[in-house]
Amino acid sequence: VCHDIHADGTPVSGNQAFQEMRASLREFEDTTHYSAPSKHRAFFSALRTLLSEIVTEHNSSEQAVKLSAAYKWFSKHKPHNTDDPALSA
Repeated sequence: VCHDIHADGTPVSGNQAFQEMRASLREFEDTTHYSAPSKHRAFFSALRTLLSEIVTEHNSSEQAVKLSAAYKWFSKHKPHNTDDPALSA
């Protein structure tokens, strides 16, 4: 069974941390995926895997643990676009 991490209606799709990570992944995949540095591509590949594992977890307490750990990792390691003029202001 394939689970779409971008689909709404999953138990975690309403979670703000999940939404933030999913939106970041979607933006990356829709805009800069192939032209991004390999470090960024590796980060977002790992994020996709983590989000997939969260969506497919059937035990709600385990899902919450995975979501919390993924968000901590995401917050600590998310690459920042240094070409963005808003970040250099």
